[in-house]
Amino acid sequence: MGAAFACSRASSGVRSCAAWLSWRIGIAPGAARANAGACAEKAGQLGRAGRDLRLAIAADPGNAVALGAMARVAFRTGQYM
Repeated sequence: MGAAFACSRASSGVRSCAAWLSWRIGIAPGAARANAGACAEKAGQLGRAGRDLRLAIAADPGNAVALGAMARVAFRTGQYM
């Protein structure tokens, strides 16, 4: 399942979407958080995106979706390394 699936459920809340993906479909919590963070980033909710993406990276440091989205969030918020 990709970020597009999670984003299609964004009307019920990005954070609840991550919980639903993790519980109902069996997606690993890190992957669900990465999807939720990517959705929040696309919606312009950069604070929420950063929080979810940090949790995703903590759970799965090699998650490409989380790492890519976190790089975009950091760039958009001026948090350069």
